[in-house]
Amino acid sequence: LSTLAYYIHSSYPPSEWYATGSSCSLLFGHKRDMPHAKVVYPELKAKAAQQIATLKVFESFIVQDDGLVTEGVRSNYILVDKDGTVLTSCNEDILIGTTLLAVKNQCKRLSIPVLSRKLRLEDLVSAKAVAMLGTSVNVLPINAIVLDEADA
Repeated sequence: LSTLAYYIHSSYPPSEWYATGSSCSLLFGHKRDMPHAKVVYPELKAKAAQQIATLKVFESFIVQDDGLVTEGVRSNYILVDKDGTVLTSCNEDILIGTTLLAVKNQCKRLSIPVLSRKLRLEDLVSAKAVAMLGTSVNVLPINAIVLDEADA
């Protein structure tokens, strides 16, 4: 058994984005084989970095070939549906972050319904609200989803 340690660069959004929101893109055709482990996927990381720089977005959400949108390249995310229910990806599909757990606990405390299920592109498009979650960003609202012309 060998171990590899590596540095993960943290990226912090400007404080005004917590009021105005940030943008994200959709990264099609990728999947993490081991979503519960922090595993480096060089091709995914390189493609995401290129897309983030080209489209000038803060994050890319991974869209698998079957239409599932499991998580961001470096984040979890939540949706709020038309009924006010907070939707999260199934635990089996993601690396469960401490911020996601805190959001779920806060929703429970406030009696806000939370449902974990397989989230699809249609769920993302029809959501009333979307936010990315992460250790460095906490809970950051998403105000736009930018499509890459190559994927349109």
